[in-house]
Amino acid sequence: MKRLTRGEFDATFTNPMRPLGAGTQAPFDYWGYFDEIPLGDFRGVDCRGRRVSNVYQTSGQRYQHVLIESNRESTFMVLVLTVPEKVVYGHHLLEVAPG
Repeated sequence: MKRLTRGEFDATFTNPMRPLGAGTQAPFDYWGYFDEIPLGDFRGVDCRGRRVSNVYQTSGQRYQHVLIESNRESTFMVLVLTVPEKVVYGHHLLEVAPG
């Protein structure tokens, strides 16, 4: 399990990030990885509902960002998938500023 720093997470963005939608078929099953994320990495946020809010793909189609909703508004556990290798690159707790 790799908890990504903000810098590592930001390095997986390339513009434009294309929204794929929550119903998008994943390139592989990532829930096993999600289930193994250490509890401390959630920092008190509850994502047990396993509800995918959005999926975004980088312009080069290397990464997908899977946003998993939490019990806290505008806070998501993001799984960063490397599409060609079909592995989870890491995870990052994302708190989106309102507005």
